[in-house]
Amino acid sequence: PSGVGTYHLASSLWNITALIIGFGVDVIITREVARNHAMLSPLVTVGMVLRIAFHALGYSALVIFAHVAGYSAATMQLIYIFGVANFAFQIGHVCSAALYGLEIMGYMSLVSVLTELISTGGIILLIFLDQPIISLGVVSVVVGVVRAALLFYALHSSYPIRFDLRLSLAPWLLRTSSTILGNRLVRNLYAQADVIFISLFVNVQVVGWYSTADTVFGSLLFVANIISTAFFPVMSRLQEQGPDALAQLARQGIRWLLVAAIPIGLGTAVLATPLLVLVLGEEFRPAGAVLAGFGLVTILTSANVFLAQILICMDRQNRLTVLMLAAVLLTLPVDFMLIPWTQNAWQNGALGGVIAYLMTETLILVGSIWSLPWKLFDRETTIYGIKIGGAGLIMVGVTWPFRQTSIIYPVSIGAVTYMLLILASGALSENELATGYNLLQQTRRQMLKPVQRALLKIT
Repeated sequence: PSGVGTYHLASSLWNITALIIGFGVDVIITREVARNHAMLSPLVTVGMVLRIAFHALGYSALVIFAHVAGYSAATMQLIYIFGVANFAFQIGHVCSAALYGLEIMGYMSLVSVLTELISTGGIILLIFLDQPIISLGVVSVVVGVVRAALLFYALHSSYPIRFDLRLSLAPWLLRTSSTILGNRLVRNLYAQADVIFISLFVNVQVVGWYSTADTVFGSLLFVANIISTAFFPVMSRLQEQGPDALAQLARQGIRWLLVAAIPIGLGTAVLATPLLVLVLGEEFRPAGAVLAGFGLVTILTSANVFLAQILICMDRQNRLTVLMLAAVLLTLPVDFMLIPWTQNAWQNGALGGVIAYLMTETLILVGSIWSLPWKLFDRETTIYGIKIGGAGLIMVGVTWPFRQTSIIYPVSIGAVTYMLLILASGALSENELATGYNLLQQTRRQMLKPVQRALLKIT
């Protein structure tokens, strides 16, 4: 446990430092490259120079802070190792931002799969060989270097990129991306507020319940992240053409998002407790109620992730930051009231944290929709949302009696029920079904393209 704590401490310190080093430049690179491919080389060049300079400053500042704070030798070693890994990841982030701007998603998917295999396989192997916790840091270095190399190769082979250092771009890039950095810092504070309050009012066991549910919740947002990433460069380009085209695409995106997020969120709410007990044991049963609440939060947060990308592509990220600040200010008094109350009422103060999350995510959702210059939920999209929501609620009613049986039964019954209801209600038109099929085919072809090129070179 102490080794895991040391690893988590060093990782957390670098996560915060890396956030500042990145400065939100990657989002601006993606947006501007999507609007004008000719700016690819200067943006990538300046972006990498800024990352290298900021990394040197951040690395030095973190090492000095760690020495002054008196961290252990093992923690210091991990900080040094993670510093090398972060440098590689920073270079990779610039390349991935450019690839997203060029809308070359296939390479990104393939690289993500390969690096995840290396990371997971390396960690499992080291644990099996009973290696010290510091050796796990070396895995992150290997993953970072491999990822950066593959992404740079993908970028170089996809577009004629060259070294083009326009230092005059640096002030503009930093000034523009500073709002993204501010938003990320506020979001980080917002995400950690519940954990901090729970640790103040209750014991470490309740913090563990909340952290377990929160970790699973983060993985439930994968659909929102995929859709938002895929739509962002296209929306950035359409923003230059006029509001009507962007509004139409945004409505299409929110519809695809809802059709996936609603069954994921409601399904999690139904199966949270039996799933956690099955995987982690009876002592994590109280975390099931927390995860059930996070299932509902998943639907709201998924929509907020997509809406955030819309606001950023419209250069309205300042409004997003204001909404996040308002959410932080709201969560403080709400946590102060709800966490002790739920602890006294149900001996689970973590429930107060997730209830507060529901309230703040609702605030962000309403504020984000209100910040748009056009109506996101027009009549057609609203009817669509009602149909999807109704199908999700019926799915909950059908699967609820089976939640204590083998997990395969409620999952299968729920999936079949939901899909049949969607088709029967006509929520998805033939055109949307065809679009979804074409997107899957296009993604498959893009993922296979780099493999085919490599095989051709070998043969």
